[in-house]
Amino acid sequence: MIPLTNINFRLTQIETKLWLSGFCALCLAFMPLLCHFIWGNHDWLPLAIGSSLSSGIIEGRFSQYFFPAILVMGEILPIANMLIGFLAYSLAMTLLATRFFLIQVKLKTTLIIIPVITLPYIIEILYFRFIVLSQLIWPLIIVLALLAASKTYQSPHYFLYTSISTILLFFTIGGYPAAANLYITAALLWIISKQQQNTLLQNLLKPALSFFISLCLAFIALYFIHIKLKADGTMLDLYNNHATDWKNYLYKLWPTIIKSAQSLTQPQPFFNFSFKVTSLTIIILGSIILIRLSPKIKNKLLSCSGLIALLLCIKFSAWLAAPTADNYFQLNDPAEFMVRTDFYALPCVIMFFLNLILSAPHQYIKNLGYILSIILLWGNLMADINFTKVQILGFQAEANLRQRITDRIQQATKYLNNHYYMVIQTGEISLRPKYYISQPNEKYGFYTLKTPYTRYWTPSEYYNFDQPSPYVLGKSTIQPQDITIEMQQFLAQKIAVWPALDSLFINQHYVIISLTQEGKNMLTQQYQKLTGARP
Repeated sequence: MIPLTNINFRLTQIETKLWLSGFCALCLAFMPLLCHFIWGNHDWLPLAIGSSLSSGIIEGRFSQYFFPAILVMGEILPIANMLIGFLAYSLAMTLLATRFFLIQVKLKTTLIIIPVITLPYIIEILYFRFIVLSQLIWPLIIVLALLAASKTYQSPHYFLYTSISTILLFFTIGGYPAAANLYITAALLWIISKQQQNTLLQNLLKPALSFFISLCLAFIALYFIHIKLKADGTMLDLYNNHATDWKNYLYKLWPTIIKSAQSLTQPQPFFNFSFKVTSLTIIILGSIILIRLSPKIKNKLLSCSGLIALLLCIKFSAWLAAPTADNYFQLNDPAEFMVRTDFYALPCVIMFFLNLILSAPHQYIKNLGYILSIILLWGNLMADINFTKVQILGFQAEANLRQRITDRIQQATKYLNNHYYMVIQTGEISLRPKYYISQPNEKYGFYTLKTPYTRYWTPSEYYNFDQPSPYVLGKSTIQPQDITIEMQQFLAQKIAVWPALDSLFINQHYVIISLTQEGKNMLTQQYQKLTGARP
């Protein structure tokens, strides 16, 4: 008999209730965002023309658009992309709890599932509408891969289940490599749980090897595919597809563990001090219970070693990745503190340790677990709703700013209808921070708060977006031979910062917008280099 026929693919009635309860909780937390159609700075072109199945290959992410292509025809649709994603993510967390960690389905399961599903690690995913669907489906594919590998624990069909796990994991990291954080984190926690139950180590060897083999084979396959794509010229060398040199992995090991521990305590936008304290309390208390309940000294030592390794697994993608050439993201949003990658690890960690607390032998510890669960849920909802408020108000404010700039351009005396201009926008302004009340010692939050909804180097995407006739060319660089005397005077003497009158320059070829002081300084420096290079 084919072993797959022995797998129960049908959800139980209680699993269905948990799944739909989690889905409803997500809809409640992000209802304002569902009702307002807004999008991020990468979404303008996909929103206008859609995305093809091969759109992600330029970054080496060959499966990134698979689910958008087959489910929503490659389009960014109001409500639909998020709702489908919420359904998939809620199902992933339900299966992770009930079938992978085998959490007994009682009242406590609801007090685990709902707080975990609504954790605000999802908010950075929701900023990018062009990948929100695939990013929320990857956890489900990862959980299926985990379930396949865990089947080797008691099944003779080792090769089959390991192969299934490898293929599912490879398909997922082909769309987003950081999704492997969930796989390696959950696998380690599963092994820790089994050995803590005094399971014979030789019995754990088969599934542990299955997890390890699947992870290695998936990344080796991805590595060779990236080599092939780069050789063909279809994949570019970009900041997000560089891996650390093999010699540096050992060197990065301890710093990554240290930064992983720091990220659990460092307040960030929408992750204030109280949230960090609550989540860290769950992890520390759960760790103490794990060690205390380990039956032998050997098991206690293995649990302690596993908890240290867990810090690396949580930041597995940061450990693998190489810093960008200019360190831009390393300074503004280091990989070790990026909320988007935490989304694939920390919900799983909190689920595991919250279950340990609610399963503790002493009632007073269980009662503390109930309190922590309710506090966590309330904090999640406040953070999620606050995020939606800031998103909506920031998007509207930036739309108003773009309209003011467009009006200024098109009302200029030198502006010609039915004419194309090369627009040079210097700097960009994020107006989301205007509507966010920051807490002491917060750091980072590049995409969750500080990034605007446009990219200054792609002005044609958003200035043409809602115009009857496009007027902005795709290129946005000043050529030395095009610098006129009038432009020289503007760049060298008159240029000011928006909204001053001299923040805008227009001639028959160029529109220059000096939006920020930083942007103005950069443009002035570039002008000096250009004019110095002229004969």
